[in-house]
Amino acid sequence: LNMMLARRPALRRPVAAALSRLALDNRFTRESSTFSNPEIIKPSFYELTSMPRLPIPSLDDICGRYLEMVRPLVTTEEFEKTAAIVKEFRSTDGPLLHEQLKQHDMESPTSYLEGFWDTMYLELRDPVPINVSPFFLFRKFNETRQAHVGALLVGASLRFIHALDFETIKPDADKSGPLCMSQYPKMFSSSRVPLGGRDVMARYSRPWKPQVEPSRTVTAAHVATSRHVVVSCRGHLYSVDVISADGQGVISEEDLAKKFQEILDHAPKETSFQLGYLTAENRDVWASARANLEQNNAELFRTVDSALFVVCFDGAYSNILTASNAALHNWGNNRWFDKTIQFIVSADGYSAVNMEHAAFDGHTQIRFLQDVFDDISKGAHQNKKPSSAELVGQQPQRLVPNLKGFEFEIASAQNQIHTFASTVETAVLQTENLGKQDITNRKMSPDALLQAAFQLAYYNQFGRFRSCYESSMVKRYFHGRTETIRSTSHAMVDFVLACKNPTLSKEQKFQALQVAMAKHKQIAADTQEGKGERALWVMKQLAAQNRVRLPGYVFPQIFKDPSYATMTTSVISTSNCGVPCLDLFGFGPVAADGIGLGYMIHNKNINVNITSFDSPKKQSSAYKGHLEAAISEVLDLAPRA
Repeated sequence: LNMMLARRPALRRPVAAALSRLALDNRFTRESSTFSNPEIIKPSFYELTSMPRLPIPSLDDICGRYLEMVRPLVTTEEFEKTAAIVKEFRSTDGPLLHEQLKQHDMESPTSYLEGFWDTMYLELRDPVPINVSPFFLFRKFNETRQAHVGALLVGASLRFIHALDFETIKPDADKSGPLCMSQYPKMFSSSRVPLGGRDVMARYSRPWKPQVEPSRTVTAAHVATSRHVVVSCRGHLYSVDVISADGQGVISEEDLAKKFQEILDHAPKETSFQLGYLTAENRDVWASARANLEQNNAELFRTVDSALFVVCFDGAYSNILTASNAALHNWGNNRWFDKTIQFIVSADGYSAVNMEHAAFDGHTQIRFLQDVFDDISKGAHQNKKPSSAELVGQQPQRLVPNLKGFEFEIASAQNQIHTFASTVETAVLQTENLGKQDITNRKMSPDALLQAAFQLAYYNQFGRFRSCYESSMVKRYFHGRTETIRSTSHAMVDFVLACKNPTLSKEQKFQALQVAMAKHKQIAADTQEGKGERALWVMKQLAAQNRVRLPGYVFPQIFKDPSYATMTTSVISTSNCGVPCLDLFGFGPVAADGIGLGYMIHNKNINVNITSFDSPKKQSSAYKGHLEAAISEVLDLAPRA
């Protein structure tokens, strides 16, 4: 089945048929949605397959970049050993694996990376929260009533989904040209379904768009139509229809707010006996439990899986730090982590999204969130038409699971996520009167400056250099996802050491900073062209397959060398999601002794969400202090404009 799906040829739908479909649709007009672009003549996905494919770097480029990334992280002796191993790899295993890489790319309908990337996510057996799923915290809306905020989020999302389904959405683009839009259809009406060894992504049709790609699911139950949202309130689940059965109408925000308020008013008291705790479990444990639970709860699972998304109503947070923890994990309470999108709305006006990461990336998510925020903020596109009688007359349907006999499993899952979440310490740094504007006025790259500050802060706290990851988007290529910027470059190390050298002048330190930032910008630019570390990583996966398929095959030494693990272990994991609609963005640390840094650089402020394990050590809080000082120190080196 997997091979059949992987080789399914991409289909192009005729322009005329697509435009006819748009002409027949009278539920929304292009002008009625902030997400529609009236200037679009052909659907935004029409020329998807004409985009360039993710390029494969030469073997020399792959090996050269690897050595460059390793060099700042190891001793001279270790580097000489690694250089010798790489030299041998270039003339022995490397050419064969590089040819296999090119052959694999030819056989893949999308890219050499995508299949292995899906496998990486879906075969991960660790719990999804903290390990996989990032969160995005909105700026507060003018509307703060909980039910109304939830209704506004749903209404704006429905307009986005409709524009997406009918391909009137404004296509993504950057300075290089159009960006691949293939991730967007995977965001909604989707769910991660646990199976032993490897999960699957289940996708469902919407009534106004009945066609959908086949889902890699093993149950015949996945034929439901997605026209509802699932609400989680105090750990209790409800289903609320928001699209009519015939697809001809949607519920108004006013009517939906009434239904949400009804749930908030009448949902039973919070319970610790929540089915949702199991979605935070080890994936094999959850898969086994769900397989047994399906016998008496098949309809409930189908309802949750097929929902457009989940809306979680929480209690009050009172501050941004509490909001960060609630959006990241909430100790498993009142969540369904299998869902691709969970909107989270607190009683005191905070709203956020927790995102299941397997099917799409942060860049895709923040486009959606910014459009939703703009729609709500403008207020001009809210659905003020009366809801259909069908939708108004329906009461929220409570989903009551039959959990008899699963008391131990749920209690264990709750204990597991509580224990795991308690090991995470979060700190939030928010600068005042310091942001993108001040940095660019000093003729510096905001992102490169922050990366320099991250390195300096880490060295000041721990006295050493570790591998640092920054995500780079490669959606200029067909089905492109991400590449890796390794920020701990030799130039960055030289800059940090210059800062610690009392004999150097401020001007000399600034010169070292300029070199480090220029190098960082060059590395970032290269990764956007597919020149990073993903190709070498896929060669490692191919070598692992060879070891299974070819008797006597010897796994290449380059991947067994400790330097490879040193480089690929992202002790400092960073990602920049600076869009105006967000106050905060964060994720869990990637390494056991690591730090997770989700940051956004706004015009007049910088916000950084800091996470680390072993919370009693207060590593995140200490790093926050070092980072605040490092930002000031780095910025102070540059002359004012």
